[in-house]
Amino acid sequence: MKRPSKSPKRGGYITLQDWMVRHYHLYGRELILYAVIQSFSQDGDSFFTGSINYLSFWTGFSKPTVIKYLKQLVSDGLIMKEEIYCEDPPKNLSKEELKKWQGKHRHFCKYWTTFSRLSPDEQSAIISDAKKG
Repeated sequence: MKRPSKSPKRGGYITLQDWMVRHYHLYGRELILYAVIQSFSQDGDSFFTGSINYLSFWTGFSKPTVIKYLKQLVSDGLIMKEEIYCEDPPKNLSKEELKKWQGKHRHFCKYWTTFSRLSPDEQSAIISDAKKG
C-alpha cells in the first residue's frame, strides 16, 4: 500500500474501546476506521477532516474500500458526514496558480461519530451496558 504523502506523526495512536465492539458490533478495519474518527471527534465539538489517504494508512484499506466503509458507517447511523464546498481559493497562490484555480472549488468532508454528540449520561449508559455484556 502506498503511504500517504503526509503520514500520521510518529507516536500517534487511536483507542479501541470495548463499547465499540460490544454495543456497535464493530470489528477489524471497520472498527479501526470508526476509532480514528472517534479520536478526532470525541470532545463533542470537533470533526475528522483528514484525507482518505490518512484513513487508508490507518486501516490498510484502498481508497475505494475506505469510501465504501465510510458510506456504510454513515448509512448505519454510526458516523455523520457534512460535505464542505469552498469557492475561495487557498491563500498565497501565485498568479499562475490563481488562474488555474478560477472556476474550481475545494471540497472536503467533516466526519464525526454519533456517540461523540450524545450527552454524558447517554454515553455512560452505552459504556456501562457494554461492560455488562
